[in-house]
Parts: sequence; structure tokens; C-alpha cells
Amino acid sequence: TSYRFEKIKIGDAEFSRLATADANTSAGRNVFYGMAGDLLVFGNDRDAFAAALGKAADGGLGQGAQFKELKAMLPWDRADLTGWINGEALMKILGSNPMLAQISGMPSKMKTAFTGTIVPLAVLAQFASTADPANLSPNIKPGALDGLKFIPSSSLLAAVSRGYDMELVGTELNALMANPMLNAMLGGGSPMNQLEQELGISIQNDLIPALGNESFLSVNGLKLGMLFPCGTKVDLVLGSRLRDAAKMKTVMQAVEKSITKKMLASMGSGGTQPTELPEGTGVTGIQHDGVEIRSLPLMPNISPSYAIAGDYLLIGLSSGAVAAALDRAGSNQGTVLGSPAFQQAIAMMGDQPLYEFLTLNFARILQNVVQPLLKQMADPQTGQTPMPPAVLEALSHLNHLTSIQGQKDGKLVGFINLQMQ
Repeated sequence: TSYRFEKIKIGDAEFSRLATADANTSAGRNVFYGMAGDLLVFGNDRDAFAAALGKAADGGLGQGAQFKELKAMLPWDRADLTGWINGEALMKILGSNPMLAQISGMPSKMKTAFTGTIVPLAVLAQFASTADPANLSPNIKPGALDGLKFIPSSSLLAAVSRGYDMELVGTELNALMANPMLNAMLGGGSPMNQLEQELGISIQNDLIPALGNESFLSVNGLKLGMLFPCGTKVDLVLGSRLRDAAKMKTVMQAVEKSITKKMLASMGSGGTQPTELPEGTGVTGIQHDGVEIRSLPLMPNISPSYAIAGDYLLIGLSSGAVAAALDRAGSNQGTVLGSPAFQQAIAMMGDQPLYEFLTLNFARILQNVVQPLLKQMADPQTGQTPMPPAVLEALSHLNHLTSIQGQKDGKLVGFINLQMQ
């Protein structure tokens, strides 16, 4: 690759160009740079670079009404880093991709302003955006994230969201499944149709109407087995608020019936098939403080389980994980609601109604997952792992990430807190 520096004129100002050329392909690239007032500016396209300089002289983006409105919602002048994302312009760039070209609606039109502040051992960021989920559907409403009561303060990864509409999700899912390109990738068959035939239910008419507009995921612990993935124990709970608990019970009964049918079929031999499962196999129920937990023992550490408790459906990889989530919600002790990370996020958001909350404990994931896994994957002779030491060292400085989103004055606002160590 060869490099060439030269001076260029744009208007009355002088700038520089760094030109590169590949000797084998004759392909070349340009980087334009120079001072515009007290700013050092860069660009990779001469016309866009010149246009940006021209707009800067007239105030540029800073004079836009939408920009001013979003900027006013942030500590713009006190920030170490500021930025702007134009979803409409971004989608024009990505529009040549046939899959991305189908994206339309609010995300492709969103405008977002963000700021960042660097403090000792932390990076704090805030954003304000026109992409308020409530604009998508009248059924999407910010408010209290009640699913947080099921999540422990010590979780590795947890997220709660109410920024969606299940009816809209169902409609978009149907449209996606009808996409010819996707059907070709899946071999011409729709997984949704196959699932409906297997269970004897309608996803659109039975499952979707049963689910409400809030869900959560909580990965509370992970212990690797000696021969990963064998023997690995995962403490994971999924949950969803329900609009119709009775309808959801019918759906889960259909799932149980399908599981029993498959298990009986696998036991048949010589043209005969048993009519009942042996005792101790199949889906069984246990009572836990007045709530029935239904469980399917598969392996010593894996027993998919679920419970319908009030207006929530809880699903876990063991009955113990579901029971522990129910206990947390009942006692309101040891939940993420009382954690310093959540309290700080709430303090930043004020009394704004919420859409989402995310917490990610990098330090625990590194200690409990990454390091044990790398140890198992290490070369027995040299001890070398697939991960470069420099990457592992960089990861060791990440401590905890918290993100929260809500609504303010008809806009989506959020706060991100990345703690280092």
C-alpha cells in the first residue's frame, strides 16, 4: 500500500488529503482533514466533507429545531462527549441491504442526542430520542417495572421491558414468517405453523392474547461442569405479565400434552405404545406457598419448570429457580430494586415513567463464566487459552453496566452507567 499527502482547497480554506492505494488491486481511499476554526475535522468523502464545512459556517445541525429540543433535555454543555444519531440518514446508507431495506416506521426516522461524562472508574451517558415506543401503539405505556421484584440484586444479567405491544409483535411476527426470503432460508416451512400443528393451538389467537406487555429475563447464576456443557448448572428465570391467565394455562396444558405424547411415542416398541408414563417421569407439579410449579425432570441440573402466579408467568430451568423468584417477590427482600445500581439509575431518571431496565455484572461473568471456561479450553501443554491476554486484561477492568429508559415530555430518555475497576 502506498501513501500520498497533498494540500487541497475547499472554498477559501486549505485542507489536507491522505490518499492510499493498493498496489495489487489499484483500489484507493482518501482521508480529508484540517482545522475549521478551533476544530480538527476529518472526512472520507470530499463532497460530504466540503458540505459539512459549509454547513458549519451557518451553524449546521445546531440550528435545527429537533436538535435544540433534544439537546435541552441533556447536560450538553457540561459533558465530555456529545453526539447525534440520525436514523433516517442511517437507513438510507443501509438501504441497499435487502433485509434492512424492509425496516420502516419509527426506528428508521428516529433522531437521538446523547452526552457522556467520564469520572474516576465510570462512564456516565444520557440520551434523549424521538423514538418513544408509545408512538408505535396506544397499548405501549411506560410505568412501573413490576417484574423487577422477581430479580435478585446479585444477578449476572437481568432485563425488564414494557416498551412493546404483544399484539403488534404478533402481527409483525406473522409478516416475518410470510417473508419469501426467510421461508427459503428455512426450507420452505414456517416454524410457527409447525409449532401450532404440534401443540394444537393458535399462536395468534391463543398465545399472543394471553401475554401482557411486560417481560423480564434474569440469569442469576452459572456454574460450569467439568466437561462443559455437561454438568453445567444455570439459574435462569424468564417471566411475562399476563393479560389472560386462564388462556395461558390452556396454552401450557397444550405444551404438557405434546411433551407427554412425544415421551410415550419414544417408549413404544414392537408396535405397542404405553398409555401412561412411568411414575417420576413427565411433567409433575409441586405446591409452593399456594402456587403450583410444574416441572419436567430431564437431567440432574436441568428441569424446565413454570408457574402461573397471579398475573405473571414464570419459566425457569429448575423448580428451585422458579420458587426462589416467587419468594423474592413475596418478601421483597434481596431484589434488584434495593441495589445501589438501580437506586442510582432511578435517581438519574427522577419520577419519569419507565420502559426498560438492564443490569450486567461484568465482574461476576468474568469470574464465574469466562475464566472457568478458558481454563477448560486451555492447551494442556502450554496453558495458553483462545483469548489473548490483552483482551482478558481489558475485560478485567469492566465491573458493572446499568441502563434505564423512560419517557419524558413525549420523548424516550435514558441513562447508562458503566462502572470500571
